[in-house]
Amino acid sequence: MAEEKNTNHGAEKKGKKAGRLNWIGYLVLVLGVFSVVGALFYTGVFDSLFSKPETFSYYTYDVNNTETLTRYLEHSSLRPGDTLNATSPITLDVDEVFGGYKELPLVNWTGSDVTFRNGTLVFLGGVPKEADMTPVRFSGTKVLIDAPSTDLTMPNLPGDDKQINVATLNGSEHLVELDLKAPGTIFTVPVTLKNETSGGLTGVPVQLSGANYIFVDGDQVTVDLEAGASTTLDLKVIATQGGRAKITACAYDEAGKQLVSGGSDYQVISGAGYFAGEPHTETGASGGGKRGSVSDIITKAYNSGLSWVGYAELEVDNEEVTEGEVDSLTHSHGDFLFITGKQTGEGFGTHHLLAYNTTAHPRSDYGEWVDDHGFWVLQDAVQEYIDDGGIVILPDFFRIGQLTDCIAKCRSLRDETALEVLYGHLELDSMEYKVVMNVWNNINVRGYQKLYALGSSYYVDPSETIGLAYTKGYMTDLSEEAFYEMLKSGNYFVSNGPEVYFTLGSTVQGSELNVSAGDKALLKISAFDDVPLKSVTVLRYIITGNMDNEIKEEVYTKDLTGQNITSWQDSVLLDMNGEQDCFYRVEVRSEKSISGAEEGRAFSNPIWTYVSDKSGNALFHEITVAENVELHQSSDGTYYVVGSKLNSESVQVTAGEEAMVLVDYHKVTGSNFASYYTVRIIAPDGTVHIEKIYAIDTYQPKKK
Repeated sequence: MAEEKNTNHGAEKKGKKAGRLNWIGYLVLVLGVFSVVGALFYTGVFDSLFSKPETFSYYTYDVNNTETLTRYLEHSSLRPGDTLNATSPITLDVDEVFGGYKELPLVNWTGSDVTFRNGTLVFLGGVPKEADMTPVRFSGTKVLIDAPSTDLTMPNLPGDDKQINVATLNGSEHLVELDLKAPGTIFTVPVTLKNETSGGLTGVPVQLSGANYIFVDGDQVTVDLEAGASTTLDLKVIATQGGRAKITACAYDEAGKQLVSGGSDYQVISGAGYFAGEPHTETGASGGGKRGSVSDIITKAYNSGLSWVGYAELEVDNEEVTEGEVDSLTHSHGDFLFITGKQTGEGFGTHHLLAYNTTAHPRSDYGEWVDDHGFWVLQDAVQEYIDDGGIVILPDFFRIGQLTDCIAKCRSLRDETALEVLYGHLELDSMEYKVVMNVWNNINVRGYQKLYALGSSYYVDPSETIGLAYTKGYMTDLSEEAFYEMLKSGNYFVSNGPEVYFTLGSTVQGSELNVSAGDKALLKISAFDDVPLKSVTVLRYIITGNMDNEIKEEVYTKDLTGQNITSWQDSVLLDMNGEQDCFYRVEVRSEKSISGAEEGRAFSNPIWTYVSDKSGNALFHEITVAENVELHQSSDGTYYVVGSKLNSESVQVTAGEEAMVLVDYHKVTGSNFASYYTVRIIAPDGTVHIEKIYAIDTYQPKKK
């Protein structure tokens, strides 16, 4: 028994010793695990390990001609890391196919040679993979590549590799900073803020706005400023569209007194976007009082922030101006477009016509007997321009003669493209203005034709009236051809101050939308000005077929009077009229015009809706975002999201029951371009709409 007891006691002692050793081992193990986890958490690796990873399958697509190549390049599902295999040699003209500028994912290329000609291409990488562009060649194409995590093989360089930012290029280290301002690029803009009061300011929120910008760190800044002091901030922005753009900044107190003013210089952003200009200018050679020269027109227009002017003397030969002379006057290169047109009409004694893209010059003795063929009337001159391929505009039509005669002449015309509804000296409380707006609306109510609205200051004189009324329209680039397409499309607005951007369903200003019974469409509106806005109104007109039977209603209105708001964006799901053809347009009012003498007003061109069995509404009804992700709209209505560790599931989009929706996330690894989502929606009638949603990922890995 004693031996057994002693034996058991020894075993017990050994068991206790082993238990102590196991406990110590467990403690060391636990401490080690916590140490590792802590290190991972501290360095940010832990977050990435336990966040849902982006998992993609990479695909190879065969392309055999320009059409199939274009289709794949434009498809939102093409990703960095995919491969395009050319089964035969292909040449693609960037100017013709993409309007001169295109962003593309950086993919692998195999097979036959693919040659890009002209324009600008931007290749973006989003994954740390190798990319091979051996078969790709360029002819007169500017190439930029922003993919700092990618090892690139591209033996056929387009002549300059200063704009190619990759980890390695053909085996050699090659990380560079790109220098480009285009849609999707990230850059900084200096903005100067000034205290407009006689006292010091502390903690004042200043509102930022600009039609071409997303503000990466938010559209408000808080400043402290001593009396009369100014400060300059470098603001990080994402460009949303091309054009000449500035940032405006302002702050008001509750009584409407301005506390802070400010803004930036104009920045030139290349690529497609809305470009402001004057479609109707002329000099003293056309008579009618003292006016400036062609040089005055160009210089004053450029200094006013405009990107183009249309110029045509009345019954006098136009002055010839070369591109070099334009560049010399603006001290820039290719940043201003000067387009010459034609005007016909006997001075100020009768109505005259303005036409572009034509060499015709009709006779102007309207109302006179012509040989044995009857009277030569205004419509004959319109038709002669049209037969020559011209674009006809009715300039300041109601300024000349009796209003009743003007109305009768305007009602009888056909095939003109646009009517000037704002011009520099037109007073907004005048009968002339009321008649202009009434005739514009009623010609569209009649439904025989679409008539767009234009705005222009009309002339240049010592009071520098140029830019007091302007037109701002969508152009693929700053070229004469793009200007003509803009005029014909109707995708522009007119204003003497505020800006307005307007879409309905999948359509933009000047376009058409098929609607069916019970259909809904997303109405998206953006408006802003340098001064507080007063109201935003959407009007719906029934197309009755009779211009004396105007039926209209306000389908959306927002009274902003007294709120000191300079920027307004909204998206509303609107019930469509599925029983009658209609058109919709937007009016914006602000506290004063550019001249400062009257109310600011902006008018969108209409969007037409037509009753159909199948809806053409290819735009989403709603965007929903994941928890801790914020959805915003910029000053021009561009959607963007802000959140940490964004992925393909951070954004969800719903559309009509019969519409097909595809959402793809394009993560860009470089610091020069923003990541983005593409939303691709196919409507029941086959209409396709692609919406870009920019992404600002706030995730920052913790540093050691």
